[in-house]
Amino acid sequence: MNEKKKFPHIIHGIMTFFTSGVWAIVWIIRYNLRDPSTRENEIKIFKLRMQFFAYMAFGLILLLITLGHFSTFSEPGMTLVPIVLSGIVCFLWLVTAAISLFWSITAIPSMRENYPKLVQKTPKFFNNYLIPVMLFLILIIAGQINDYSIEHQGSNLHFTDGFKEAKSNNIFSVEEWNSFNIQKEKEREIANAEKERIEKEKKAKNYIESKINALDSKDPKRFVAENIYKQHGVWIDDYFALQKQECASEFKKLLNVNDDVGQEVDYFNQTSDAFNRSGVRPDVGGRSLSNDPSYQSAISRRTFARDQLEQCGVRHIDQIENRVTVQ
Repeated sequence: MNEKKKFPHIIHGIMTFFTSGVWAIVWIIRYNLRDPSTRENEIKIFKLRMQFFAYMAFGLILLLITLGHFSTFSEPGMTLVPIVLSGIVCFLWLVTAAISLFWSITAIPSMRENYPKLVQKTPKFFNNYLIPVMLFLILIIAGQINDYSIEHQGSNLHFTDGFKEAKSNNIFSVEEWNSFNIQKEKEREIANAEKERIEKEKKAKNYIESKINALDSKDPKRFVAENIYKQHGVWIDDYFALQKQECASEFKKLLNVNDDVGQEVDYFNQTSDAFNRSGVRPDVGGRSLSNDPSYQSAISRRTFARDQLEQCGVRHIDQIENRVTVQ
């Protein structure tokens, strides 16, 4: 992003931050100007609302998880031990969900007014400090028991390790799990190879374009370099070096044909000079390089030699390290 585009975004961010700060200061001032009893009442209502929504959401989510866990009892490998352990896990989760839902209900103002005994008879350790700790400890115990249950289930299915992950992928066969891991490893290798290819192409793109941009816009080499980059995705010097190394015979043929073309041009010019000295126009009878058979034959040979060299270069272009895939 250039500086002209970045500047308005900076101004917008500063103004947003400044406006938010002003509103925060205004709210703090208005809050402190209120009656202390009103402030305390608002804080109490806010805490009760947070208690209701937080524990109600947690309890409902845990209840749904527990109901979904009942399908474990019909899975392969479930013998007496894992069934008993899974039952204990479900019981602990249900207890946790029940405590969470009960604690959220006690935060409803109408419940507190209509059923005061519900709040009064609540154990003293039921508060917003100890309940989270208690729920956390119960969940840790349930998690450990669930791990033991999964371990026994995997042992019954002849899994040595990795059954927990296999179960999460709905796999209960060792053979299927091995196939899954092989496929997963292949996908990982493909993803890593693709990532390396993209990084390599990005590096090559920056390398080639920096070389081209370093050339003067009027330099003929830049025009040729841009064409080679568009056609083959490589830097001109790397491409010519490859042709010289891998296509030595084709390169030599092109040099020889270029010499032949130069000789034909020299011969044509010498003949034209001879005509001029003898007082005859060089273009007598429509004579020109465009219809000179020897010259045209040399041009055809040069075109063929260039095509052969080009094809040879394309065949070996994978050897160039800094190369961009051409669409």
